[in-house]
Amino acid sequence: MRAYVWCLAFVLAVAGCTEASDDWDVPSDGPHEAYVDRVLSELAEVHADTLDDFAERRQIDERIIARLEATFTEEEAGHRRAGLENVLANDLEGFAGTEGPRPIAVRSLPGITGECVIAETDVALPTGAGAIQAPAEASVVVELHRADVEEATNPTGWVIAREELVPDGNAESVSGCS
Repeated sequence: MRAYVWCLAFVLAVAGCTEASDDWDVPSDGPHEAYVDRVLSELAEVHADTLDDFAERRQIDERIIARLEATFTEEEAGHRRAGLENVLANDLEGFAGTEGPRPIAVRSLPGITGECVIAETDVALPTGAGAIQAPAEASVVVELHRADVEEATNPTGWVIAREELVPDGNAESVSGCS
């Protein structure tokens, strides 16, 4: 009987740990690389879905705007919307955004506060017409801010304030999280 109780407790503990993997609360020891990697991957997936919807509908509708606002800060969402308006004005010529989420891997976290994270990442940049021409040795620095956003669209509680392409080894010089 004692072994049965111990096994039941173990199964419940494992089930509790499995459920916690969907928990987007900041870890008690603060944001760490694995946590930030998970957040960035989720945000990349939401944004890829946004771009897919945009390409399919060929318009910037309420759903696109809501997703931009749930994924980016207000200022960055405005920049992204303006970019989509330009793409739309050119009949999606050179639009490289429908390839799905790009793989992201956190290299380092050069800046962390309670409400902001600067992450240096390896990210597969889009290729083809209209894609950014980046040096082979470069990384993307992403600034994340805590935000109260639509959980159904973005469950992470973080939004992207900016992304900056930097030459390899220069992420420490990028300012942010002020």
